[in-house]
Amino acid sequence: MGRVIRLCVAWVLIFSILSCSHLPQEHVGAYAKTRQTAFEVGTGLVGPDTDVTAASIAIMSDGALIYSRGFGSREVETQSPVDANTRFNIGSITKVFTAALILMLQQDGRLDLDDRVADLMPQFTLADERYTDITVRMLLNHQSGLSGTDMNGAFSTAPSAHYIERALEALTHPSLKHDPGAFNPYCNDGFTVAQLLIERLSGLSFAELLKQRIFDPLGMHSSSVGFFPGEENIGESYIDHSMKLPREYVNLAASGGITSTAEDLCRFATILFSPTLLDEASLREYRAPQDARYAADMIYEPFPRFGLGWDLAGMQPYSAQGITVLGKTGGTLGYTTMLFVLPDSKSAVVLLTNGHIDPVAQALPIVDALLCETGSITSGSSPEQVMRPPSPLPPTIEHYSGYYGSPDGLFLITFDPETSTMHQAAWDGTSFLPPRAFCSVGEGMFEDSTGLLYTCTTLQGIDCLLRIHTPYNQASIAMNKILLPSRVVDHEFCDGAWLATNHSSNDFMIDAFTISSVRQLPQLLLLNGIPYGISGKRETRMVLPSVRDQSPPHLDEDGYLRVASYRCIKVTDIPPLGQGEVIGIEGDNLTIWRTIEEGESCICDVPEGGRIVILDGALETIEDTLFSQQRQITAKEGRFYIAFMADRRVSFEPHVFP
Repeated sequence: MGRVIRLCVAWVLIFSILSCSHLPQEHVGAYAKTRQTAFEVGTGLVGPDTDVTAASIAIMSDGALIYSRGFGSREVETQSPVDANTRFNIGSITKVFTAALILMLQQDGRLDLDDRVADLMPQFTLADERYTDITVRMLLNHQSGLSGTDMNGAFSTAPSAHYIERALEALTHPSLKHDPGAFNPYCNDGFTVAQLLIERLSGLSFAELLKQRIFDPLGMHSSSVGFFPGEENIGESYIDHSMKLPREYVNLAASGGITSTAEDLCRFATILFSPTLLDEASLREYRAPQDARYAADMIYEPFPRFGLGWDLAGMQPYSAQGITVLGKTGGTLGYTTMLFVLPDSKSAVVLLTNGHIDPVAQALPIVDALLCETGSITSGSSPEQVMRPPSPLPPTIEHYSGYYGSPDGLFLITFDPETSTMHQAAWDGTSFLPPRAFCSVGEGMFEDSTGLLYTCTTLQGIDCLLRIHTPYNQASIAMNKILLPSRVVDHEFCDGAWLATNHSSNDFMIDAFTISSVRQLPQLLLLNGIPYGISGKRETRMVLPSVRDQSPPHLDEDGYLRVASYRCIKVTDIPPLGQGEVIGIEGDNLTIWRTIEEGESCICDVPEGGRIVILDGALETIEDTLFSQQRQITAKEGRFYIAFMADRRVSFEPHVFP
């Protein structure tokens, strides 16, 4: 592979062409239906029945901005309106920026998409020998086989200097969930590795390179990694339209850390319109679907069809009509976003909100209105429901009986030839529930009570249940059969709940983990309902190659449960809070847990820099001073778990009383 560095003169020329921040504006009378649809979507989002208080929509067509409007209030307390400069966390839309940077480094001759990551970055080593087959491309199209997401410190109220280092260290332990390239479950970890690769090859931080190569050339002056200290024009996040949340910082920077505006994301979309920052070869890669090997085993087109960072690289029914629609969703704890780009017509639709919505369902009517109004299509994306009569079971269907796993947990699938039905029973923690019945409707398909269609097939040697997306001949993997270990291993795992002892004091999420066993399946344990194979005395492995965000638990030499980078203590090992006990915190990334027993109460002042979290007996949060901003907490008459945290050396002096 050539390693020719582009001439600086060429870069300066591109910069001068693109750096104007002004977006061309279409005349007001055009696109009336598209504008009206966008207005209806925006006003509907900030209604009383949603948790959205701020939204922003921008639309581009033929390279010109045809609509830009804010909805609701960026700050409920002051009723300050959302405007064109209001910034939101864009979440995973960041991934398409990361992919663009990688393509630029390829243009510079620094790497090739099909280079092995371990060759470019020797410090990238994993226990699973298959890691040497992971390529740069696989980091961007979710095919690496890495676990998924390390949530420890991923979302916080301040940047973390340790997140990437800690997340990469956690990746070295587990085996891959599948052979690199075989499947493509959504994977944030790939982009964390990509960030380290970008920084190593460029000599700049991820934020600095974004600014130099994308933000400044495109005039994206309202975009950055994270919010700026003290800035005001932000779509703040709320609970129940009233409780203001702390500002969210996403430490998975290359996966979801950019903050931006709707208009700035329209500016970003222009790099897909013609060769400017990306050359013609890079644009072809950037726009193309990136199918994993399992897709060749299906008679269906895979859904979603991932690209380099894109969730939707080729979307029906548009592809069938010769229209390329690229889509990327974004979701953080406080924000939901959507970017659609239609490169052939130089169009884009951007939706940013500070709440939780279905971004595709909300933004797609705007895309349809735009395409219909410009004459690109005659009808939108809503398919008609087709009724199918019952049919006998396929003769070989019994092969697919067995135990399956999905993001929703453990299932038992069986078939009844007398009623021509497939039965799907979910594990509830103690037993399999009465099964749901799916009626055989011919051609190997099964229909549930809502009209959704499913079929069984074998992909890359793994039996899978597919959900069919009619009428577009697309399918997604709903669950896969568990490859049970061949023998039962003696182990030290036991059922129970665990709490992390290494939270940072500014983490948004305080996680609880539950280990449970299944009597019928002694080769497995469940972590928060997701099955893992027991592979050693203190080890487990992933058994679901198509499921995202897995964290195979293991026990360390001190008896702590390790889940990704979390270090957890069993709740039965947490000592009670002693009368007169002083809790001393030596620094951040340390959480001290205590219990309050039945019949006791506790009161405690919260020192400067400190945080207290109280969980009830079911491990549900009932108080968190990070959000409530209370300077004194009280836990009365019940069994509680109390976490003491601080970002500096402090002491807590709780008082326990009957």
